[in-house]
Amino acid sequence: MINAFKASTLVAVVAGATTAIALVGSDAASAHATQHTMHLTTRQLQDRIVNDIDVATDKDMQHGAVTGYDVTSCRVNTRTHVATCDIAVARSNGLLFAHVSTNVDNGRGKGTVLGGTRAFHGATGTVTVALPHVTIVWNS
Repeated sequence: MINAFKASTLVAVVAGATTAIALVGSDAASAHATQHTMHLTTRQLQDRIVNDIDVATDKDMQHGAVTGYDVTSCRVNTRTHVATCDIAVARSNGLLFAHVSTNVDNGRGKGTVLGGTRAFHGATGTVTVALPHVTIVWNS
């Protein structure tokens, strides 16, 4: 009788553990990241040099309509002509933060998405620049 009780208890514990593992596994599988892509055309509004840092703001357009604004703070290496920039893109669904390096002679560069607020909270991804065009690909 004791062995039967231990065996039935063991079966119940194993069954419960298997169900728990299955539930955890299904939650993990459904919580996959979603990839997003944003294609922007930027139009500079203001640009100033403050304490050897280039600060600027642009309006960001998609299909001819303004969909947000960005601000940049860039340190330009006068020897290599590469601007290393911290960027915040303001959209109606939150702020997206990025760090981008761009060649100031040809306007081409690349960088990393660093996260953001609201819809961009925890975002990771890449930024590709071919001014005035910017492509941002991120996962959330």
